[in-house]
Amino acid sequence: MLATQPRDTHANTQPSGRVILPRFGVAIFDDSRESGWASLPDGEAMRFNSPHDLKSDCIWVCSADGDAFHKQWSRLHHMRNADFVSKLTHIASDFGLKVGTQGRFGSVAQRACSLLSPTIHRTMVIATQIYGWSDPAKHIAEKTLMESIRNTLNADVAPPTVRANIMQPMLAAYQRTSVPSWNDKFRADRLAVTLRYNRLEYAQRIMATQVPEGAWRYEGSDVQSSFRCGIDRALDLDIPCMVNATVEYQGRDPDLACLAAFGSTAGRTPSLRNWISQRELAWLVEHARVHINGIHFTDSVRPLPAKVQLPEMLTSDPLFSLSISAGLVAEAHWKALANPIRKRGLGETVNPWSVWLRAADRAMSFELALAAHRKGFFVSYYGNGSVLLFLDRVDLPSLLDFSMENEVAHPSFRTIFEDNGLV
Repeated sequence: MLATQPRDTHANTQPSGRVILPRFGVAIFDDSRESGWASLPDGEAMRFNSPHDLKSDCIWVCSADGDAFHKQWSRLHHMRNADFVSKLTHIASDFGLKVGTQGRFGSVAQRACSLLSPTIHRTMVIATQIYGWSDPAKHIAEKTLMESIRNTLNADVAPPTVRANIMQPMLAAYQRTSVPSWNDKFRADRLAVTLRYNRLEYAQRIMATQVPEGAWRYEGSDVQSSFRCGIDRALDLDIPCMVNATVEYQGRDPDLACLAAFGSTAGRTPSLRNWISQRELAWLVEHARVHINGIHFTDSVRPLPAKVQLPEMLTSDPLFSLSISAGLVAEAHWKALANPIRKRGLGETVNPWSVWLRAADRAMSFELALAAHRKGFFVSYYGNGSVLLFLDRVDLPSLLDFSMENEVAHPSFRTIFEDNGLV
């Protein structure tokens, strides 16, 4: 049985000298990015004036991320950024809370860190146990839990290597998330709500994805004047492929074209999307015209190797799906295989596993986004088993009904209803 309760320990070492898992707390900054609210898993929320005030024998996951964290707090050994387990704002939204600042959301920050700290601590306890980390200090020194899990998995089975000639098509076929560009349809006064599938159950669906295996061979109009490849051949699931293609939406529903968000993703400007994996092609052709100019085939598909599958300790007991912490470990596990790897001198690199798993994620998240769109909700983002919606407060009861109909696990609507005067 997994130990899902926080350990009541203040020490970093045992008498033998062996390093044990420290406690994990949460620190939510005020506007100043200096002071704020903090909580350990076994204590009440408290005010701090600076991260230097926080106990040095604990690890503190804070609300700062990106450049803000790197410039101010990355050198402190006991501080981790907001993405250490999963984005802190996303975990908070599962509870129906917004991680804000003291100026506007002070009471929310106080309540949030009290809920988040035991969740984060239990997550790290579970990860330490199921991956057999006898020296946790080595793993918590990584920037994220995902990277720690990736290192553990790669020690057993490395992802397939990709030759230089196939890397650019794979990078072009890779899209992490989807951000529809609605232009004039956005209204800033609406309420933002993130719907999320159960993380552990969703991870099991992602990890069931069949992935390509074998050497790649190219066919295209640029090397064969008689090249012909129809959609049916490209969709033959027994022969995995990536297609060089042009995507057109002329004559199709413009709202569905926008919702498909082909090449429209969060973060920095993506690579030119002129390649599409077979897994993405299967749902994209239902909403767009795809003209194939070339194709990379490989030999076959297979399940992911047993040694990189979700640990049996996570999947053997259905009750673990009720634990947000177990779900966060499962989410970090599949992302460890799906997210790009940054290599010095090469930038971001991907492989067939990451391309196919991300395509599976976008396809499954699109299903929920499409259902929400057809119910009249404004879809702003989808991916990672979640959909970000904007809606008027009076539509919250309808969204609750929609969530129940579509087996959505989060957020906690009771908290949202209370905060909006509907209870």
